[in-house]
Amino acid sequence: MNANRTRKKTALKVLALAAALLLMALLAFLANAFVGNPLSAWMARRDIVAYVQAAYPQQEWQVGKARYNFKFGEYTAQVQSPDSEDTHFAVYWRGGRVKYDDYGTYVTDRWNTRQRLEESYSAEVIPLLQAVPGLEGNSSMVALGGKGSSSEAVVRALPLDVPFSKSLSDQWELTIRADWEDDSLPVLAEMFEAAHQKLTAAGCTFARYHFFTTTEKGTTIMIDGLTPADIESGELLARLEAAQREGEAREEEERRQMEESGGRLEKGEPLDENRLTVYIHRKEG
Repeated sequence: MNANRTRKKTALKVLALAAALLLMALLAFLANAFVGNPLSAWMARRDIVAYVQAAYPQQEWQVGKARYNFKFGEYTAQVQSPDSEDTHFAVYWRGGRVKYDDYGTYVTDRWNTRQRLEESYSAEVIPLLQAVPGLEGNSSMVALGGKGSSSEAVVRALPLDVPFSKSLSDQWELTIRADWEDDSLPVLAEMFEAAHQKLTAAGCTFARYHFFTTTEKGTTIMIDGLTPADIESGELLARLEAAQREGEAREEEERRQMEESGGRLEKGEPLDENRLTVYIHRKEG
């Protein structure tokens, strides 16, 4: 009897140990899948350091920790020049070797420089707009270069680490973002006029203004491509109304085409990317 009881206890202990080991293995597997493992992280960083030294031998580099991205199953390390704040990029390691880096985008094409300058200008503009009624809590954003290939050329021409100055370019654009409830064009026109006056008085000039918000009632307001000339014309409201009518007419024509062609939309003339557009969509119900 005692022997049987002892064997049962031993078997239970073995089963409990096996279950614990299985659970530990499962947890280790899940941890490896979501956060990686120290050995792979060490190997990734070692390979990334060697890769950077070979690919970009012209200067010293500071290589950060290799961090695991479970979504793509890869390790990434940030690389920074100690002598240039704009010279930083990421290197990606997967399957035992370095796959690629984004030096071309962030350094050569000046994405880092652009982002730094835009953030500096945005930080200057936001407090100015807070004095405009309705924009007290704005989170507006300045962008450099506008749209298309001309934008890329403007940005790529910037020197690395160039100090921020509003006079660096005449292609700054401002997107005003704020909690805004009134979707009437007369009130929006007044807001643009007040914002433009406040900004120009402070020496902040923009090639174009944009506005985007969704009201608590679900109304989407998008105004794109508004120029200082539009605002200063004395007929801002009329221009906004004309742009809204044009957009509504274009939508109606596209809707008609799709109904007549069974869902197919004919390709028309390309639209001017820099045209003034006004889109106000009120939620139904």
